[in-house]
Amino acid sequence: MIPPTYQTQRFILKPYEPKDEDRFVEMALDAESVKFMGGSTGKEADERVFFQSIAKLYKRQDKRWLWVWGVYEDNCLRSLRDEGYRKHGSR
Repeated sequence: MIPPTYQTQRFILKPYEPKDEDRFVEMALDAESVKFMGGSTGKEADERVFFQSIAKLYKRQDKRWLWVWGVYEDNCLRSLRDEGYRKHGSR
């Protein structure tokens, strides 16, 4: 089941999209970002498998008790390392 989408004045929380896999892996391998993502194996291959498991989770139709979202700004998956992210007082 696809998670709902939520929007604030600045961000959109929405399901990851297939095009986000490289960005997700980049963030999962970044120590600063991982502090807020819930952990990482530190291995690119493992993080790609994890991203694919999220996609499979979205396809399941059973009742969900846990959702997985990406945080987007200007239709781009965001990270703490992104230029301008911290300038807005986020953290």
